[in-house]
Amino acid sequence: MRAATIRAEDPVHAAMGEALAAQLGRQGFPVAIDEPYQHYQFAGRADILAWDLGRRALLHVENRTRFPNVQEAIGGRAPWSGGK
Repeated sequence: MRAATIRAEDPVHAAMGEALAAQLGRQGFPVAIDEPYQHYQFAGRADILAWDLGRRALLHVENRTRFPNVQEAIGGRAPWSGGK
């Protein structure tokens, strides 16, 4: 039910996640989509999780399809903006 709701709300976001999950899966990685997580006080849902136990590696992907404030999304002032 949740996946259908998310797809209806933002089909581009859902398609991006499905495409990346399929690519990672073809490369042999276990993949989870829209996976809940909690790490101490931080909690949420990962758009995509992929892992490799042999390498002890974890990939956590958050897709962004909307950027209401690009400056804020890239972490402050852009080097080319001329601001201090």
